[in-house]
Formats: sequence, C-alpha cells, structure tokens
Amino acid sequence: MGVLTFALIFVIIFSGLTSAKVISVNDGGDSDYLKIENAVKKANVGDTILVYNGTYVENININKELTVTSFSENADDCIVRAEDPINNVFNIT
Repeated sequence: MGVLTFALIFVIIFSGLTSAKVISVNDGGDSDYLKIENAVKKANVGDTILVYNGTYVENININKELTVTSFSENADDCIVRAEDPINNVFNIT
C-alpha cells in the first residue's frame, strides 16, 4: 500500500507539469511562426521563442513569463521595428 500511495502522489504532483518548448520564428518561412507576436500568443509560460535572422516589423505584447532570444549573437542579424511607431516595439506586462 505504501508504494501505491507514493506512486499516486508522484503522478498527481507531476501530472500538471509540462515541459517548456522552443518555438521558432522566421520571417522567411520554415519555422513554427512568421511573426513574433503570433508565437507569443501561442507560447506557454516557460517557453523560449527563438527568432531567426531577419527584420520583423510589429508591436509585440508579452503578458507571460517566457524567453525571447535571437538565433544569432550578432545584433545586426535580427532587427525588430515598431509597426506602429507611437507604441513600443515590446510591451511587457
């Protein structure tokens, strides 16, 4: 009975956990999404959004804990510009 109880507790504790995933964004295609905003909307807490080289023109609202990172270490390879220049490129709440 002790082993069964332990196994049941283990399943209950870890059944709600999901593993974080990497979501790719590439404005040239061949990725999960073409726009960063779309990836953010579909991402879960803890996910990483990997943005490939290119120029992205959009305003991005981030309202959950996640990581947005560039594929390249060179800042000139991945550029994000505001579609609406009155608003911030990234709005994090």
